[in-house]
Amino acid sequence: MFILTIIFLVGLIYVVQQSLAGYSILDFSEPFESNEFYIIKNVKEMFETTLTSTPECVVGKDNAQENMNELMNLIGRKIVFGGFTLDIDYDLYCTYWNNVAGPEPLNLTIRAIGRQSESVVNYKLYHEVPPKIYYAVYYNADSPGTPCSLVLGDRLNITAKIIEPNGDPLTQNTTSIYLNGASYLDESLFDDGVNDDGEANNGIYGRLWPSPADSSDIRVEIKACDDNGQCTVQEAYCID
Repeated sequence: MFILTIIFLVGLIYVVQQSLAGYSILDFSEPFESNEFYIIKNVKEMFETTLTSTPECVVGKDNAQENMNELMNLIGRKIVFGGFTLDIDYDLYCTYWNNVAGPEPLNLTIRAIGRQSESVVNYKLYHEVPPKIYYAVYYNADSPGTPCSLVLGDRLNITAKIIEPNGDPLTQNTTSIYLNGASYLDESLFDDGVNDDGEANNGIYGRLWPSPADSSDIRVEIKACDDNGQCTVQEAYCID
């Protein structure tokens, strides 16, 4: 029930599909209300989403100071859910708004007090964050029976969903392919609608490469960078 409330409250401030989609992959391996970990984790993600989705700290109609105040007014500084008393406190430092390391623009403290336990977690959160690779996969496009190996000439299909949380341009993405332990190539994926990536400009990047040799040992690595030089690297996995 609490997570639905969180999604609803974030939706009041930002009608951003990417923000809401992030909450659909949360771990519900045990009842949400029985463990303060889930409560703290989701509150932290709510504040982090608000911070990274806000373009300015004090300037403009939707600035961080106003949005944080509105968020706190909506959920209350002290709320009770699932037998836990939740105490949330934060400090916003606009001087450090564009920092990517060192002093942070948002210092967030979350305390969850239960019947027999108490957890306190402090987070140092940044507005400027690197691109996020939601997934990166590959498979043999020509031999469905052997998706994780290649025969000479078989095409390797690589797909990745890459989102830039701050809305900054994604200036670079590099795909490194290793066959049988040796480097094969370093090239870019495309989000243009013609490289097995679905519709153009939807954040899903793709490309096909023909194999230069037989290979049962394939490794694919994706690197995505924004115009601030912040990068994320993630290894792709095979869809078998």
